[in-house]
Amino acid sequence: MLRAVTLLVTSRLAPWFVDAATVFGVAGTFATLCGLYVTYRQARESRRAADAARDAAYTMDVENKRRFASFVLQQARGMAKEARVYCDSRNYQLAAVKVRDLAETVAQIGTTFDHYLPRWKEFADELRAWDDTFLRAAKEPGKFSRTSERKWLDFQREFHSELDAVAGPFVVPDSGGTDK
Repeated sequence: MLRAVTLLVTSRLAPWFVDAATVFGVAGTFATLCGLYVTYRQARESRRAADAARDAAYTMDVENKRRFASFVLQQARGMAKEARVYCDSRNYQLAAVKVRDLAETVAQIGTTFDHYLPRWKEFADELRAWDDTFLRAAKEPGKFSRTSERKWLDFQREFHSELDAVAGPFVVPDSGGTDK
């Protein structure tokens, strides 16, 4: 029945109306295809933008870690120099404070940036031992002997040479192997 009604209605329509409906149908299909193409292009461009944003964020993260590592290593260098100055001036109380601060920093470097030097934990333990030595020397003025002074200077040389290897004035710390 529905088919008969549809056939009756379409047979009574003017031929120009049937042609117009066909043209509008073809035009609508073309517009739909154009819309799909534009949507595909926009999705592809959005993906490229998202990839570029992700790469930029990754690059910034690596650069921030590198700069922070450089800052912390330079801070450790400064603390080591101050500890040496206090020790040379026989101010063992302040030397102990600086060595203790340096031990905390070195321990932090070891947990955060262990790719720089695998010996950070060893250095932190040795610095804590020197903290105890300086505290004893501060309490008993004649306790810091020539032998202790030589050992301290040897440790300072070793520590500074290791520090120079990763954070010398012309060394740029790398990202620590944090590749994608």
